[in-house]
Amino acid sequence: MAIIYSSSASYSKDYPSFRLLDGRFAINFKDPTALLNSEYPPFGEGNLWECNGYRYEEASVAATDYHVKTVGGVKLYVVTDGLQEINVRAFGVTGDGITDDAPALNRAIEVVQNSSGMLVVPPGVYRYGSELQITDALIFRGAGLRRTIFQPMDGYSGWFMSITETNFVGSSNNGPVVNLSKDGSGVHLMDFSVRSSRDLNTGAQHGIRCIGRNDRMRWRNVYVECLEGTHFYFGFSNGTNSEGNPAASYIRECDFYNIESRGGGNSSTGSPAIVFNSYGVGDATNLCNFYGMRMVYPYAVGIEFRNDSTGQAVRRLKFFGLLLHGPGSTGITATDPLMRLRGRVSQCDFYSLQGNSTNAGQSAIRMQAENGYIPQGHRFWADISSGSGDTFDIDGAKDIYISCTGLAGAGVDFTVGANVAGPIIIDTMGQVPTTSFHANTAHHVSSLQTGNAALPARLDKIILGGENDSPHITHGDLAPEGQISAPVGSLYVQTSQDTDRDSDSLYVKRAGTGSTGWESVMLAVGGGNSSRPVTPTPYQYYFDNNYNRPVFADQNGNWIDVSTWTTTKPTSQSSTGRAGQVAADSSYIYVCVSANNWVRCPSTPW
Repeated sequence: MAIIYSSSASYSKDYPSFRLLDGRFAINFKDPTALLNSEYPPFGEGNLWECNGYRYEEASVAATDYHVKTVGGVKLYVVTDGLQEINVRAFGVTGDGITDDAPALNRAIEVVQNSSGMLVVPPGVYRYGSELQITDALIFRGAGLRRTIFQPMDGYSGWFMSITETNFVGSSNNGPVVNLSKDGSGVHLMDFSVRSSRDLNTGAQHGIRCIGRNDRMRWRNVYVECLEGTHFYFGFSNGTNSEGNPAASYIRECDFYNIESRGGGNSSTGSPAIVFNSYGVGDATNLCNFYGMRMVYPYAVGIEFRNDSTGQAVRRLKFFGLLLHGPGSTGITATDPLMRLRGRVSQCDFYSLQGNSTNAGQSAIRMQAENGYIPQGHRFWADISSGSGDTFDIDGAKDIYISCTGLAGAGVDFTVGANVAGPIIIDTMGQVPTTSFHANTAHHVSSLQTGNAALPARLDKIILGGENDSPHITHGDLAPEGQISAPVGSLYVQTSQDTDRDSDSLYVKRAGTGSTGWESVMLAVGGGNSSRPVTPTPYQYYFDNNYNRPVFADQNGNWIDVSTWTTTKPTSQSSTGRAGQVAADSSYIYVCVSANNWVRCPSTPW
């Protein structure tokens, strides 16, 4: 016989009641705690237990795959059919700040990720003494950064959570046949924090690691604070594959919003606070966006980009509003870089990058060679507001663009080392930076790109300096006198040229105002008589090889020959010669009075 009860009956809130449901026996409790503390014996496989809208189905006495077990030894499955949200309390998770909730949380994760639901973690402090493990698509949602808190058990040393092989590898969501059966991508984490204290002396405590290949994750409002180790590790090693090579490990096509590491890293173990990495010969970490990410008070390297073993570069990561906050006046003595890019890492963009509070001897951003590769193709739009350390330390890199609206560090703003192999383009927005450039690589540093013949810089006018009378460098197809206005000291290139070897290609503004005062820059050219310009530039110089003497053009462009000595004395009155040429021997002085017309006069000794 069953007791049929009304859900509004007051007694149903205080002790179990019974009813028939779908032809099965059902027992109702006021909450999961009362249900799990029940000493009732089993009612039989398939019967239902209920509390607060959650249903449990009795498992067989011999079952080993049950989800929870009551004090009375009844094994139950949590029924998730039709539920969009599932509370972890249904699995016996307490959140009391005392109990090790990790086993119950892992049971909840396993069940819910297989049912494609959302696992809800209500307000509370959830202790963990083992790693939470996600292996399939799951939405894991807390109640807020300061309301859902995860904290390691006393003495626990290890990771808080792992996300392993949640990817779309092997799935097909395009083409004539759509097959998503192998698509396990899309882990969502949101609205919780992981907190500890660095003075527990328990050894390394780490945060969240993404093992193997993980695609299309979405994280929102996730903080890891004061764990003595790495807080976020993207692209964690997944061991070796069947061929004995490193298994592929990366993250792809993911979005992260408001995630923070505070007080992370461990210099004694070489653990950065945040790591981006890749393994394997396939793809690599790429195509991910980070919005409002913060790395604060690191005890070692803050953010590390590296590529331990992969066939492709870690690449195309976009950061919007990334904050790198150094230890500053906190008493943390770390001098490792706040962010370091090593080896085969390329094409990352940092928009509105903010740096603050570096220690003396500590750089905000460092780039260096690793495994025969150097970082390349990175762009930074940065504001460095304060700090006792250095800003950009570029020991090895190429194709780097940096634009800074603030350079308030007390150390060196830009250091360029010996392993730089390509252009380093720097725009300091009018600020005067402090620099230290290696003698062999300083030529790579500029404020405009160089060495790109396929895409040259094209400028109509260059102004040298910031004053009103700064000289210009410009060009045109007219002679500038009376046509081109420019300050004194300007240079002008006339682009309309003929074959004449004259001096009308380059002009300097020597004096005057407006468009007057241009002077041509005279070219010291020479050649045969037939190569003389037909219409020389006024005051032009030319050396005539045939007659072995210089000639000049007057103000009207007429050639004026300069009398010159010739060592070839005439042998007759009609010997070859030009007016003004002079020769001599022991008997006569010879003067060419007109073309090929010589006269002579005897010479006598003193």
